[in-house]
Amino acid sequence: MQWHLRNGIIAATFIVAASAPAFAANANADADADSDAAPAARAARAEVQIGLCAPLAEVAAALKLRAPGPVTTTWLFDDAGLNLLRRGLRLRLRIEADNADLTMKVANQDCARLPATAIPAGQGKCELDMHGASMTGSVSLSQPLSRAQAEALAAGTVRVQDALSPTQVNFLRDVERGGPLSAALLPLGPLAITTQRAADRSYAVDITTLPGGEQYLEVTRKVAVDQAERTRHR
Repeated sequence: MQWHLRNGIIAATFIVAASAPAFAANANADADADSDAAPAARAARAEVQIGLCAPLAEVAAALKLRAPGPVTTTWLFDDAGLNLLRRGLRLRLRIEADNADLTMKVANQDCARLPATAIPAGQGKCELDMHGASMTGSVSLSQPLSRAQAEALAAGTVRVQDALSPTQVNFLRDVERGGPLSAALLPLGPLAITTQRAADRSYAVDITTLPGGEQYLEVTRKVAVDQAERTRHR
């Protein structure tokens, strides 16, 4: 997977490593893990992510997807050189009709070795993400925002580093230890993201639409860690 900056948007070019219909045929109906489980328990599952190149209409027909869910307006934060992305750090603002949140995702984490206080109950998770042949642990820490807070971040009138929660700040300082965030971070977006699920809800296709109308599709499915490699090749 290759990332690049296009028209102020972080975009991804995926190398497809599996067949979407076969992926769907082997989906597991109990794929969703309990988000409130202990970090060690959540790490026992992996999220397999596969980019799709076909147009959305063809994918929806081939996989018999349900109707799309609500649209989430999403902004990512980085500098012009995408240095947070290179650092393995993603700051994401999501705005929905009735709520908003700011999530910090930190890649390349060992879920089993995190400090007990790193992820307070109800504020985040650590799980394994599989992109292509690579599977690594990722920590996600989220905090709810008011509509006014979210709009200020999207407009750039409030710096994202000033909006981080104490838990997010503590994780950067005590666990990630990558140094202070750049003062040059900018809101990149907006992306319009919606999801279409399989009939049995065992996997989903996330559809990301850029401001110019270009779309990126990604199948995601959560499986037991020992099934991840086999799932990727189906």
